[in-house]
Amino acid sequence: MNQKKTILLALSSLFLLSGCGDGGNQLPPLDPAEKVFDNGKVYFEAGSEENVSVKVEIKGDISSVSCGRSKAEAGQYSYQDGVLTLGGEFLKSITAGEKDIRVSASKSVSIPSLVCTKVIKTAEDFQNINEDLDGTYVLGNDIDLSSIPNFEPLGRYVSEEDTSNHYFHGILEGNGHTVKNGNVYWSDDVGSNLNVYNGTGTHFKDIAHKNGDNIGLFQIIGSAGEVRNVNFSNIKVRGRTIVGVIAGNLAGTVYNCTIDSSCKVEMGTHFYDDDCNMGGAFGIVGGSGNAYNIVSNLTSETLGGYGNGAEQAGVYVDYDDKYKSESGGNGWDHVDGPTCNWWKFCGVDKENGSVMDSNGAPSNGQYAFVGKCWGKVSNCVAQSFKYAPMNATSSRDIYFGQTHIGSNKPTSGETNMGTLENCKMLSLDDMKKASSYEGFDTSVWNIADGKLPTLIEQYSFLA
Repeated sequence: MNQKKTILLALSSLFLLSGCGDGGNQLPPLDPAEKVFDNGKVYFEAGSEENVSVKVEIKGDISSVSCGRSKAEAGQYSYQDGVLTLGGEFLKSITAGEKDIRVSASKSVSIPSLVCTKVIKTAEDFQNINEDLDGTYVLGNDIDLSSIPNFEPLGRYVSEEDTSNHYFHGILEGNGHTVKNGNVYWSDDVGSNLNVYNGTGTHFKDIAHKNGDNIGLFQIIGSAGEVRNVNFSNIKVRGRTIVGVIAGNLAGTVYNCTIDSSCKVEMGTHFYDDDCNMGGAFGIVGGSGNAYNIVSNLTSETLGGYGNGAEQAGVYVDYDDKYKSESGGNGWDHVDGPTCNWWKFCGVDKENGSVMDSNGAPSNGQYAFVGKCWGKVSNCVAQSFKYAPMNATSSRDIYFGQTHIGSNKPTSGETNMGTLENCKMLSLDDMKKASSYEGFDTSVWNIADGKLPTLIEQYSFLA
């Protein structure tokens, strides 16, 4: 008989008697269908009345079980055969957030607990994070977004002055699971915003996202926001400016994540190298942003493109009523007149090699990891690759990212900001070497020679 069956049989007796000092705490038997957390950590939904069980070693009689000011009453917990069962009547009194449940015995034990606003199990659950951007979430399984034609970015940013802005200030614990198969498309065409202008296609519905700025699965992760232990697979993101798979703009904290080679980022702007750039993970890491221990295999990035009048890669055609009756300026092939509502931007605005980024590199706004770092990025690895810049005669190596050097870009601020610390651009072969990940926590990561790193579930169940 295996360990799980032994535990479940023991727990299915008429009553589970705790070894408590007050002698007589009882709890109804655990439903054999319930799962038992096996590594001393638990998650559950706030307000839920379901029992939760965890395998944990407790020595001596239990005198009390509490979480903050919430204390379990007699009959609301039990301990049998190394499994602590916590009753739903006790758990429902604990509010959402990261909490410690304290078990007082001859040697007290703390059980790290993620009390969730919602356990995310479906694509709809994931999209509905927008309904509570301050909530605490955990992925209960892999999340396949393919049922959503066009995923609406999480978080809202209209403009710096807009009072309706609401960034993601919650917690997303991925628990080693994967968010996959999502399209996050501002426009139907990377070379044009025509469908956005006409109000057709599958573009974003929220006004905060319609301008196409700061586009990723998250639009902006706020300073209190945290995303961790998530894999991202086959996520395709397209924005006008500031684009990345995980977030257009990171002002909070993201760590222990992977981005695989099936992901893609695209950007239509002509403002590249002027802080409006794309990165595999983030468009911008803001001054309060912190990203670490992230592995990206993304090698697909596009600036501009063919279609809707764009005869060459890198050309972007912008449609807006403000261009009507315009003349002169730097528009290419713009037709002067009262009905001309489009303007082409291309190499005449940003000649290849003549415009440098803040670190003095001719990037064309495309970066392997972060478009611009004003905060801190550390211990991150991105796959190296070559790309063909607009109007270039040959391809060149992509850069990891850039920081802000005030003397080079004084229009963006004169203060030097941003840190890229122990960040690496590696070939795929070198990414499979264990020595490339010396700063990674092996309690979170599986790291072995010959393989890409993988995430370990932090909240796991008995097999």
